[in-house]
Amino acid sequence: MTMSVFARRAGIPETVIPTSSSCTAVERWAKSKLRWSDSDDPEQGDYVEFEDYDDIPNDSDHVGYVIKVTPSRIYCVEGNNGNNPNKIIYVDYPRNFSHIRGYFKPAYAEEVVETVNLKGKTTAEDGLNIRTGAGTTFGAMGSYPLGSAVAITQKAGNWGKTDKGWICLDYVLFDTPTATTNRNPDLFYDLDDVKRKEPSWLPEIEAAVANGRIRGDGRTQLGGKTYSELMAVVFDERGDEAMKSRIDALEERLAKLEKRE
Repeated sequence: MTMSVFARRAGIPETVIPTSSSCTAVERWAKSKLRWSDSDDPEQGDYVEFEDYDDIPNDSDHVGYVIKVTPSRIYCVEGNNGNNPNKIIYVDYPRNFSHIRGYFKPAYAEEVVETVNLKGKTTAEDGLNIRTGAGTTFGAMGSYPLGSAVAITQKAGNWGKTDKGWICLDYVLFDTPTATTNRNPDLFYDLDDVKRKEPSWLPEIEAAVANGRIRGDGRTQLGGKTYSELMAVVFDERGDEAMKSRIDALEERLAKLEKRE
């Protein structure tokens, strides 16, 4: 249920992430939509499902939201973890953890689509792929050469739709920035939105803007990020600090043990 609450608060519709307190039901739903993976291919934004934490074998009984992936580990936000009931916590696991059942991969490209009126030129030196949908999981059906003039009529995250298909807006230099005709109140466009909606996130988001981790879209500082996108950045920044503290504490303990020897 915690993961469903996250999705609803982020404004993600139930056509993308269903509301359910049953991990098994979510798994069945994901498989019916062809959004389930049994492979070791986690990505940020996936839901990882676990099995064999209860008395029912081979059954989904816990879920986490993936906020970071490394070659050897996944980092998650979870609610009601067995060791921490009634809490939201930050947890990490080895990617070959035996209890991992699989991954639910929501189609976030369907989440929020804005109507916009933007024009610019492409900046990808090797050409900018034109895709069938808003994301790299969608197939490429052509490309724009460097410096191509494009007109964006729809925007989903950092993807924009032209008359030929969807392109990544990270590789577009806008020459006529204009306000969106339909600014979605559930998205974050500027740091003022963060101050108003989630003020405790401000230090991490300001740092992410300063170091280029979060890019604007030529019109706004944050480019219309979703709640879940910013939450992942915040947890990642805080998680890195927490991990550093844990490592420092461990090194201190080891140093003391060495002195005793």
